[in-house]
Amino acid sequence: MSALAAARRYRQTQVHTSTRAGITVLLYDGLVRFLAEGEAALAHGDIGLASAPLGRAHAILAELASTLRPEVAPELSGELLRLYDFGMHHVMLGLRSRSPERVAEVARVFAPLRDAWRQAAAAVDGQRSGTGG
Repeated sequence: MSALAAARRYRQTQVHTSTRAGITVLLYDGLVRFLAEGEAALAHGDIGLASAPLGRAHAILAELASTLRPEVAPELSGELLRLYDFGMHHVMLGLRSRSPERVAEVARVFAPLRDAWRQAAAAVDGQRSGTGG
């Protein structure tokens, strides 16, 4: 099995065995990774190379927005939706204007959210296994 196929299989297993919080962390990990890849490509002037990762980042933001449940948490959902809209808008602006700075701005917003989700998921997993508090 090639390294690429093994990595793909590992990611699929991660998704299929993760909690909702774990899947959210995986989405945020992908978002931050794709933003970094797109930013680097734009910084090198390669819009063709930037298109795929920034398209993926945009798709992840759209997916995250679609999972919001305003009937459960209207204020939080509204705030997150505004952030996701900001991210999608700036990713497209960054690509269109070939601006790595716009993409970096999105990454600066979402990297701390990814870290917060990671901590929350670890706390939930710890509580489930009886080791958290």
